[in-house]
Amino acid sequence: MTEMNGVYCSSRPMRIGAATPRKSSGYQQQYSSQGGYASNGAPGQGPQSEGDSSNTTIFVGGLDPNVTDEDLRQPFSQYGEIASVKIPVGKGCGFVQFANRENAEEALHKLNGTVIGKQSVRLSWGRNPANKQASLSPFTSSTQFKKIEYNA
Repeated sequence: MTEMNGVYCSSRPMRIGAATPRKSSGYQQQYSSQGGYASNGAPGQGPQSEGDSSNTTIFVGGLDPNVTDEDLRQPFSQYGEIASVKIPVGKGCGFVQFANRENAEEALHKLNGTVIGKQSVRLSWGRNPANKQASLSPFTSSTQFKKIEYNA
């Protein structure tokens, strides 16, 4: 730490010191309650995740962009019946939904930090699809818009 303190990174000197745990701010508490990472780096276990005993969806972060749905399904399937696997395009993440909670819990604990594709993945609880509508932002509209074509 002493050796690197003050060394320039680009045009600015770095300040190097031992990491200290912070008190959680409102943002960090809110983010971790949605299955993200808390300020201590541990997976968030908030009301939509650990406390929701009906949630069976696992969020898979740090996903190799070359991994397919089938590549993602394979390591999880050894823990039980999978209801669905989704990989949003270009997001570097995926979602695996199990048929039951116990299987999802076991997979989350055993597969967290393992390599899928060529990258180590971070697992946490995703949103329960049943709660998805309730968790939408007030600025998000669930109304679908009709496509209008103009002839010029």
